[in-house]
Amino acid sequence: WSGCISGAFREDRFLRAFADNGFDPVRILRRAEEPWHTVNDIEFRSVTVEAVKNSTNHNTETNYFMPKIRTKPKPQTESCGPDCC
Repeated sequence: WSGCISGAFREDRFLRAFADNGFDPVRILRRAEEPWHTVNDIEFRSVTVEAVKNSTNHNTETNYFMPKIRTKPKPQTESCGPDCC
């Protein structure tokens, strides 16, 4: 969900941003008929978008992307006490 007005995209540019970053297909699932906010006669509407990106992290059973989690090993020091790690 996004609710930012400052720097908001036009709908066509919003969808293009997904496509330009490797998402395909990109489609609108729902678009609000009524604006949730109007500023200087510019209407802001809620849009629900589905975008799929081919990835090795893609779970085809759930259609969700699984984040890669990288952890850094804890530094080993000689002064590490019982409350250190």
